[in-house]
Amino acid sequence: MAKKAYFIKLDHDWMKDKKVRNIGHLGGKAALLNVVQLFIVLSRNSGRLDWNDFGERADAVDFMNMSEKKLESFLDLAAECELIDPELWQQLRVATSQRARDDSDLSSKRSEAGRAGGEASGKARAAAT
Repeated sequence: MAKKAYFIKLDHDWMKDKKVRNIGHLGGKAALLNVVQLFIVLSRNSGRLDWNDFGERADAVDFMNMSEKKLESFLDLAAECELIDPELWQQLRVATSQRARDDSDLSSKRSEAGRAGGEASGKARAAAT
């Protein structure tokens, strides 16, 4: 059975971002793959990952194919490089960023608009028959 594909938006120059360059420098090329995987995990969880939530943590560990300890260390590095909000990570063990929250909000708004459009066209079809 094929794995489910996930798609995220990356700017064409995402690797030029200082935070991404820093994490690549400190964590090596493998860390750049981890960054993309983290972006996917965040997008699947409304722009955040609550490390205190067993389900979210287990899903992230599974998806990123890392042990909890290794993933937590990566998230520590991501916070150090400010790829995720360092204060939220250090105080609450919640991984998020403003960009992840903005992308999640936009996705939610698109879904709501799609549902509203579908309901309106359904009512129009019903009225026409």
